[in-house]
Amino acid sequence: MLVQELGDRLRLIRQQDHAQLSGALAHAWRDPEGEPLPYRVVWATGVHDAAWTRLDRRPVLDPASGRPHDFHRLPLDRKLGPYRRGIERVAELDPYAGLQVSRHYSSFLDEGGRADEEVEAFLEDQRGRQTELRRSLPARLRGDALLDRELSHLKLFDTLSLYLCLTGPGVGPSTRPEWLVPRDELETPSGRSVGLSWRSEDELVLDPAPVRSELQLRIPFRELPASHGSQEELEESWREADTDHREVRVLPSR
Repeated sequence: MLVQELGDRLRLIRQQDHAQLSGALAHAWRDPEGEPLPYRVVWATGVHDAAWTRLDRRPVLDPASGRPHDFHRLPLDRKLGPYRRGIERVAELDPYAGLQVSRHYSSFLDEGGRADEEVEAFLEDQRGRQTELRRSLPARLRGDALLDRELSHLKLFDTLSLYLCLTGPGVGPSTRPEWLVPRDELETPSGRSVGLSWRSEDELVLDPAPVRSELQLRIPFRELPASHGSQEELEESWREADTDHREVRVLPSR
């Protein structure tokens, strides 16, 4: 679950909705020569959070704060099982996407040399699974350089989608999540910096423009009170909240 602060309210966005935005951004992207990305990258990007489908059926309360956990702070013991099942679900549909999603999850679980036994077991299991999935791919798709570059694209669109979902005009580095983009720019896998600036509440400008044209996106969300006294109260708020949508335009700079 993504959680955006709005004063005394919270806006909750499901992970798979965010992932579909990531896929739409990947589809619209163009490299410096104007070429689109391979469809395998677009598809893998759009399903990279399939593991969260079940997790996002209901938000989970953090008793210490009275707020729902976002995906970043949800305890690991709640995530590792769904991660495994989600990776396998994606791999059954497409081994390349399964490999890249496994590598994506493993990369942030492996940051900082975690000592947790469950995490180490997960990482060891995924290393073996990645070897199997890589062997199942055509030889032209198995190389480290290609896989690393295309995973970097997946991560770029993941981050840009998170930026779209969790920021807006007036949301500076001091008020956005500490793990999100520290400055209003992204670095592409080709080494270019792309500036991000909100022109209005619903218009984000990219400079330089790596998208083929203006992109219209629709972000589903539910809005809830900022604090709840119990898990039951939070779940009731979630059930009673209507699903609304935020329309956002991603624009190339002029």
